[in-house]
Amino acid sequence: MNNSVFTLKNANDSNKPAIWFKLHGRNVIVYPLELYKTFWCCDEKHYIANGIIANFLILSDIVFGSFYDNLYGYYRIDFLRDDFIESAKKCLREICQTIIRGEEVYYKKISKQTAKQILQGLDYLTIPQNCTQIHLDEINIEEFVFKFTEPYSFDTPYIIKIGNRTYESYLSDWTNDFNKIRVEIERVILSYDSFSEVNLHFEDSPDIIRFTHKNICDTKETISMITIYPNSFIDEPILFGWCKKRQVVRSLYLGLLGLCIKETDWEDDRFGSWKDFRLATYNKLQSCFIENYIEGIKEDEHISYPRQRYISSVEEMKTDFQNLIQKLL
Repeated sequence: MNNSVFTLKNANDSNKPAIWFKLHGRNVIVYPLELYKTFWCCDEKHYIANGIIANFLILSDIVFGSFYDNLYGYYRIDFLRDDFIESAKKCLREICQTIIRGEEVYYKKISKQTAKQILQGLDYLTIPQNCTQIHLDEINIEEFVFKFTEPYSFDTPYIIKIGNRTYESYLSDWTNDFNKIRVEIERVILSYDSFSEVNLHFEDSPDIIRFTHKNICDTKETISMITIYPNSFIDEPILFGWCKKRQVVRSLYLGLLGLCIKETDWEDDRFGSWKDFRLATYNKLQSCFIENYIEGIKEDEHISYPRQRYISSVEEMKTDFQNLIQKLL
């Protein structure tokens, strides 16, 4: 058993602090964002240090660490759970607090906003006793919020919130296929795979909302680990949280439909008038299947359910949306 822990000390001969980890007889500098991700995604591989890929299996007393190292190949090191977790969290907090104070650290690309997000994530982080069999009382279930903060434009700003943690981005008019977005949400509902995703593009790079389907014991409600992967233009960390799947789908679906309700002075010769575009967008996003899922209606194979409604006017669209708000909230 190796009880090595993470430590915070200056990098090489500089006075800039970094997080160090003892592996295979030498100390290596680890990447804070990847170390943070290991707590939420402990069953995934992480490029934790230069030339080192790690996978950590966190159990009740032990952390099994499997490594691929450019120098030493494959090897395994076991750690005491408390030593591993507490030292890592302590180092992450200290390096983030140093960044927030405006002091230099070894890492160049971690902004104050990123450091604040990591601190918030650590405050709300709970690590189950067995990452392969999670009990409901071991995790924090938080509310998911998706909403646009301005009327539709070429790049429309929106926010995603998980608990009190916020991610801000934009939806671009020319790279999003609203039919595809609807289908992706429907796939989230139908998915029996380990994960499913909804992609919202800013320019040509997507913000990815990933639903990871975990085995959560003692619950009748489907709980998903929600991960927000930022697009390549935004300097923010990955956002994690545990949420009720149905509540996430409801907020995302109504938030997207609500984009068509707000008046705007947006115009684009490629799409015609705002009236035509908003109707087309609403009809592409609208799904009776999604609405039945949000309501808790279990579809019967002996009954034929409509897949979509066709909305023919702006007035009808506004009425339809208000009815959905009353029915689905």
